[in-house]
Amino acid sequence: MCNLVKETSIIVLSALLLLNCETAEDGDYVLGELDETMARADGVVGVIYDFRLGSGASVVPVLGQVVNYGARRVVVAARGFDDGLWWTHKKYDGRFDKWRTLAGGIKNDPVVMSNKDGRLEMFFQKKDDTLYHVYQQQNREWSRPISMGLKASSFEVAVNQDGRLEVFAINKSTHKLWHIWQVVPSGNWSNWEQLGNSPELSCFVMTSNSDGRLQVFGVTGSYYLWTTQQHVVNGSWRSWHVFNYTRLQAGSEPAVGVEKDSENYSLITLAVRTWDDRTVVYRQTWKNVDSFTTINTSNSCAGCYKELLFRKPEMSRHRNLLFTVGDDLLLRFNAQYSLYGNTWSNWRYFSDGKLGSENISAETMYIRKPNGGYYPAVMPFAIFPDGNIRTRWQIEPLPVIWGSWTLLNEHQNVRFVDVETITDRYGCITVFGITGDRLVKFNDQGATPSPYCRNPNDWKGWRWLDDRDTSVCNHQCDIEQSRRCMDGNWHSCEMRDGCRRWIRNPKLGCVTFPNTDFLK
Repeated sequence: MCNLVKETSIIVLSALLLLNCETAEDGDYVLGELDETMARADGVVGVIYDFRLGSGASVVPVLGQVVNYGARRVVVAARGFDDGLWWTHKKYDGRFDKWRTLAGGIKNDPVVMSNKDGRLEMFFQKKDDTLYHVYQQQNREWSRPISMGLKASSFEVAVNQDGRLEVFAINKSTHKLWHIWQVVPSGNWSNWEQLGNSPELSCFVMTSNSDGRLQVFGVTGSYYLWTTQQHVVNGSWRSWHVFNYTRLQAGSEPAVGVEKDSENYSLITLAVRTWDDRTVVYRQTWKNVDSFTTINTSNSCAGCYKELLFRKPEMSRHRNLLFTVGDDLLLRFNAQYSLYGNTWSNWRYFSDGKLGSENISAETMYIRKPNGGYYPAVMPFAIFPDGNIRTRWQIEPLPVIWGSWTLLNEHQNVRFVDVETITDRYGCITVFGITGDRLVKFNDQGATPSPYCRNPNDWKGWRWLDDRDTSVCNHQCDIEQSRRCMDGNWHSCEMRDGCRRWIRNPKLGCVTFPNTDFLK
C-alpha cells in the first residue's frame, strides 16, 4: 500500500457521547440505550451501538463464513473510533449484527482474507507498527490477537495458487520487502525472510499471473518502479529489476488490475502516473511472461490523481475499464476498443455532474435485457456535492454507452464523505456510505422476485450499519416533549440522525439540547 493515512485526534465529547455509559460522576452528561459496556482489552468481546469509525478509517467488506450463518456472508471489518478492531456481518433478515471488537490499539484499516478452508483471517498493525493477526478457529469463533513479529511500514496479503496465504511487508528497519507464508493451506506460518535482492521501497502493490504466480510492483525512494514475480507456482522468486525504467510522480501509487478472458487466461494491466503528469497503462504482452507493452500514452489525463483499474473476474470475455478522478472533480473513464487489444479510447469525462469527493467505488452487475438474457455492466458509485451517493451503469457494453446518474435514495439528515461497495454471491450489491462524523450507513439491492439481483434500480434504502431497533429510539416521546424539562426525570433529545436518546445531568437535574450543531 502506498498511501499514508494521517493520524488525527478524536474529539473527546464525541467519544463520550458514543460510549453510551450508563453510570457517570456528578455533572457528566449520560446517554441511555446501553447494550453492553464496550471492552477495550484484547480478546475480550465488547458490543456497542452507534458505532463510529476512527479518523481516516474506512470499512473493509468481504465475503466469508460466520458461525451459525454458513459461507459467503457479507462481513465488514473496520478500525473504530477507539482504534479497536471491530467487525460485524449481515444477518438473514438483511440487517447487520452488532459491532464486536477483536483487538485494541490498531493503526490502520485491517486486511481481511479467506483461508482455503473458508475461515477468515484479519491482519493489522498495532500503533508500534508490529504486525498482528486474528483468525476464525474451527468453530468459527475468533482467536486472540497474535503478533507476527515484524515492525513494518506497510503490508499486503496475497493468496498462492495452492491456497496458502502469504504476507508481504516493508521492513521498517531496512525498508526492504520481507515475506512470510503459510507452510500448508490454512496452517502454521514460516519464519520471515527478505524477498530476494529487494531494493529499498516506499510502497508496493500485489497481483497474480494467469497461472497463479504472484507478482510485486514496488516504488523506490527515487520513485522508480521495480518488479519481481515467482519463478514457479507456489515457489521461489526471480530477481528484482527496474520496470520499463518507469519513474512515478512523487506521492502517486501504481494501480494494478487483471484482464481476464477465462479461468486459465488473464493478463496483468498496470496504470501509473508518471513524473511528467501522464497516466500511462502497461499490459502484459502474453500471459505469465515478465514483459509489458505501453498502451494509451496519448490523451493521458494530466491532473488525474486517483486511478482505479476496474475489471471484475465475473466480467469474463469483456474489456477493461479504467476510472480516474481529476483535480476538477470530474469522473473520467477509459476503455479498451477490443478484448486484449493494445488500443484504448481517449479519456472521456461525465459532463453531467461534478463530484463532491475523489472517493469512488465500482461493481459489476448482470442486468436483465428487455428481450431476455443478461449483460455485464460496470456501475461506478460516487459522492456528489449534496452529500448523496449516485450511480450509473453501462446501457451497452460494446460500445460503452452510459445511462445518467441515478440517486441511491436521497438522505436528508447526513452527508456522505466516503463510499465502499461489495457484491454478494447472488450478484446483489451493498453500498456503504460513511458520514462526516464517521457513522456508517448501508444500502443494498432487493433481489426480487428471485434471489439474484438483475435490476440496477432496485434498492432498499439507507439503514444504519448496526443492529439498532428504530422503535427503541423513539422512547414513546415526541419532539415537543423533548423540549420540556422536569427536574429529576429522563428526557429525550432530538439528535442529528433523527433518533432521540435520553439525556440527563444528575447534578443539574435536567439539560436538553434542541440545537444539535455540536454533533456536526
